[in-house]
Amino acid sequence: KVNFDCSRSSASSVSSIVKYEWDFENDRVIDAEGARTSYTYLNKGIYSCRLRVTDSIGEWHEDTCLVNVKNQSPTALFAFSPTESINIHVNVNFVDQSSDRDGYITSWAWDFGDGTSATLQSPTHKFTMKGSCQVSLTVIDNDGARNTTTHTIIVLNLSPSANFNYTPTNPRTDVDIQFSDRSIDPENMTLSSWHWDFGDGYTSDLQNPVHKFALKGDYNVTLTVRDDEGAAGTFFTVVSIIEPPPPEITVPI
Repeated sequence: KVNFDCSRSSASSVSSIVKYEWDFENDRVIDAEGARTSYTYLNKGIYSCRLRVTDSIGEWHEDTCLVNVKNQSPTALFAFSPTESINIHVNVNFVDQSSDRDGYITSWAWDFGDGTSATLQSPTHKFTMKGSCQVSLTVIDNDGARNTTTHTIIVLNLSPSANFNYTPTNPRTDVDIQFSDRSIDPENMTLSSWHWDFGDGYTSDLQNPVHKFALKGDYNVTLTVRDDEGAAGTFFTVVSIIEPPPPEITVPI
């Protein structure tokens, strides 16, 4: 709404102003009357507003002014799903809900806060890192005006994936077995701890321990790893221990 005030207009000493007529778009159509009034322009542009005042003896005078109705910036807005339990393996759907009251939006620029971006109107994205990501959308309208909105998205930590192998693959009693950690963290972070349970009452906190079994049998060997945020992953396998063959006895002939 634009307010107009012509109360400072004056008549001659022998008359008084009896009529105020406003033509806000200079189309020779009287839009309002009165010393004070208002008008709402529906479109941007430069308008010549014309005022005519008439006094009590029928004399009139006109004045004009230019009203510059500027472009209104667009409103950036978006939604996303899912809103919870987001991790680096989850597809997040972003839906543009932006609007422009006096034109239309011509471009969309997404910054996902993890070093990646997109220019689609409503993209789908997998985050490349865990933690707090500031996702922003900047829209530009047909007159070059822009607007930006931002949401914070928490990308959850994923548990590490524990794994290992061992050599020799057919171990015997009282023989050193090399256990080799093959665990990985899905966010490519460094693992912080390893805990081995060999199933025979012995444990180790080394990353790649060596262990020997005193007795034959099947042992559940378990490895538990933890990442820098304390999330744990576990892997176990059965290690079968056999006894060495009996020594060969040579009988003299």
